[in-house]
Amino acid sequence: MLSLRQYRGGSELQIRTKLQHSWATAVETLGLIEKSSFKTGEGDTEFKDFFKLCSALFAHYEKQPVSEELRGFSVIELAKELKILEEKLNIFQKLQGVAISSQYIGTNNKVTGDCEYFLVELNLRDENPQVNITGFNKEMKDMAESHYQRREITLRDEPKVDIVLISMSNVKDIEKAYPNYFLDTELFIENLQKICSTALMGIAQNKN
Repeated sequence: MLSLRQYRGGSELQIRTKLQHSWATAVETLGLIEKSSFKTGEGDTEFKDFFKLCSALFAHYEKQPVSEELRGFSVIELAKELKILEEKLNIFQKLQGVAISSQYIGTNNKVTGDCEYFLVELNLRDENPQVNITGFNKEMKDMAESHYQRREITLRDEPKVDIVLISMSNVKDIEKAYPNYFLDTELFIENLQKICSTALMGIAQNKN
């Protein structure tokens, strides 16, 4: 999965597999819930350990290198430890509890015609989280960037609002490409449960 986004006056190019993208989305989403920036190393150690275990399991699944810290552990050992942490911290329940329903998407959207740039704003200040989207056509690129920069300055000290300017051909593809702005971790949970279940099922079969 490849995506291009505007970030602090420049551009950020991201190349990830779908599993890696779902992991990054879960890290950002739980960070918002726990008010900690896990992706920059902040936050509770057990939550960070959980995501390290997830990353290792996904790496095994995709036949990619595992971090040196967890390289000596088998998939079964990783799955067992992850299951213990998940049940202790109720991570799946927390993630599933904040997914933004489609009824809260689009109430303040300003997208008309053929837009190529979209300003996406995730607002967690209210009881019901919302995603607001403003569209700009190709000729309005400078206006879009200027508006994004003004909003970023305005919201600099507002931890419950996140904003991004993205380039995309269809507004309908935004949720798929940027699930973190919709707090959507369904793919992450589904894949992780499947990988862990397969690993732990092997233990049960061996015992029998």
